[in-house]
Amino acid sequence: MLNRMTDEELRQFVADALANRIFSSGQLRPHEDPGMVFFPIKFGCLIPDIPEVPEPPETIPDDWTVEQFEEYPEKYEKLAAEREAISKKLYEATLDQIGCFWEYMDKALPRSINGLPCFMSVQIMHKDDWDRALKAIVREQDRMKELEV
Repeated sequence: MLNRMTDEELRQFVADALANRIFSSGQLRPHEDPGMVFFPIKFGCLIPDIPEVPEPPETIPDDWTVEQFEEYPEKYEKLAAEREAISKKLYEATLDQIGCFWEYMDKALPRSINGLPCFMSVQIMHKDDWDRALKAIVREQDRMKELEV
């Protein structure tokens, strides 16, 4: 599951966001796809990495008995279905924890799409950390509006 940020990491994130050194999915409009900014999302970085179940062999392996060979196709179907269910649960649990996607602007590619930066890397922030960070960012932006010189 998603790692949580320490207080110091959150402070650094807020400071860097206020200094425009970070681009986050929170800056996208509702119709804009985060995967078109953060390419790893399009490439499947959120899909759980669970090993595939080996398909039934065509001939009996040397270390199998005939019974194991005959029983494996049925076991394969069951194991494959269990793997798919586990993968789906992990994927949904991960999606439920995501607060935002973000990356440092100095990691942006030299080209953009529709005026938005593009990244070949992405950081994923837990929703509780994003809630805290967003409140701090808005509070500091409001404070800067009131700044008297």
